[in-house]
Amino acid sequence: MTEQTSSSNESTQSTAQEAKQGTTDPQLEQNLREELNRLGGSFMQVLNVAWNSDQRRELERDLKSGLNSLASNLEEGFQRVTESQEAKELIEQAEEVAESVVAKVRQNEVAQELGQGLLRGLQALSTQIEKFSAELQPETAAKQSPPAAEPQDIPVAKEDREATGPGAGI
Repeated sequence: MTEQTSSSNESTQSTAQEAKQGTTDPQLEQNLREELNRLGGSFMQVLNVAWNSDQRRELERDLKSGLNSLASNLEEGFQRVTESQEAKELIEQAEEVAESVVAKVRQNEVAQELGQGLLRGLQALSTQIEKFSAELQPETAAKQSPPAAEPQDIPVAKEDREATGPGAGI
């Protein structure tokens, strides 16, 4: 029993070492490939048998028949509905609603175009005012601040001050 255990341990260790090294038994790889090919072939055979079975053909016929019946019943139902007075009234109401929606959309489009035109006009006006303001700024800055000159003493006589003082000439 100890011999079996030691040989089992050695086998496990060699398999673990092979797995670590990335090597596998070529015979094992071949057996796996063959088994996968056999499984794929069996699966294809099952699908082929199922596809060619009488049950599948009968199911296909039943489905075709049912779909044809459904289509004809729907067609008859639509025919009866469109011929009824209620359906005609419904169609007229739907047409009126559609016309109303179209009219509202057109009004909305006109309002949208007017709004866009107004926006473009306001933008152009704003641009022109900004240009005018930019042109005026250097002129007003020049008028408000006299050129820098050296201060000069100007003698002012007492008589001149009284004549030019606050409240003079009023």
